Amino acid sequence: MKKISLALFWSALLLFGTGTIVQAEESKTSTSSQSELSLAHSEELKAKTDTNQVYAKVITRDTLQPEDFKNSIEDIYDLTVTTISFSENQHANTMTPGIYKIEVLFKTSTGKIYNSKLPYLVENDHPTIFIDNIHYDYKKKKTSFKSSEKEADVYIKTNNKYYTCTTDNNGYFEGKYNPDTLPDSLQFIALDDLGNYSDEHVLFLSTDDKLKKLTIDPFIYQENNFQIQGIVSKNIDTQVELPSKKTTAILPGKDGAINFSYDKQPKTIELSLKKDNTKRTLSFEPMTRNPKTLNELKKSHNPLTAVRENRTKRTIIVLAIILVVGTGLLLIRSYLSARRQN
Repeated sequence: MKKISLALFWSALLLFGTGTIVQAEESKTSTSSQSELSLAHSEELKAKTDTNQVYAKVITRDTLQPEDFKNSIEDIYDLTVTTISFSENQHANTMTPGIYKIEVLFKTSTGKIYNSKLPYLVENDHPTIFIDNIHYDYKKKKTSFKSSEKEADVYIKTNNKYYTCTTDNNGYFEGKYNPDTLPDSLQFIALDDLGNYSDEHVLFLSTDDKLKKLTIDPFIYQENNFQIQGIVSKNIDTQVELPSKKTTAILPGKDGAINFSYDKQPKTIELSLKKDNTKRTLSFEPMTRNPKTLNELKKSHNPLTAVRENRTKRTIIVLAIILVVGTGLLLIRSYLSARRQN
């Protein structure tokens, strides 16, 4: 009996020791993988920030993770990131909107380890810029709008191309837009580097007079809650197509207001409007405020020339000519008066 007890004792001791050795080995492996991403063994990779590019985006007071930088690093540097983390003692500030930097360590598929101080954007948790009075003049081929923030950059997306609009001191913009083929819609969004942004506003266009009346104006897409809002005229049947390809009716309120929320970010927003025997389909891909889209907007070099700027330049030229002619006439008059006195 004593022999059996002794055997059991040594067996238990052996199992405990083996378990301890295995656990220590696993712990050693985990620690070793973490120590691979050390600043001492890394190579500096300078961030490309020539156009105020951002590598990650987070809403105020949310948690920023190292993985949030992965897609941007891979897209911008054409690398494959296998492991990524913040440098030791680095903590991301997400309490205040704006652009900040944090040091990131990451290992690539080639085995190289890099360190880089990368900028990230902290956005407000709700829109703080508002766009209204959006209009397109079919005769004069001009588009116009009013932004609540004159310092913000306003972008127009159409046919997968971005245009930048610089507003005047009152936040107003009026510019010439005369493409060879009129697009189905113009998508407007306002942004700045302080974490402020607007909802996406969409203006639907058509060269058909009947279809112009069969529209939603204004129309707004709120990315934060995947909601669409707008105003339709009376007696217009409105339906929205879901990602499952099923359609559901939207019942307007007394003032024609419509509201609908998607379960998740829609890739395409498609609506059907019908009145009597006329039917119109409205469709567009909403702009997603992810780092890739934000960087594309900032790199766009397609300014839409403001009409008022041209008028101002012409006015200055005319005033300069008047001033020069007027000064010349005064000098001639003074010269003639002096000769008479002599």
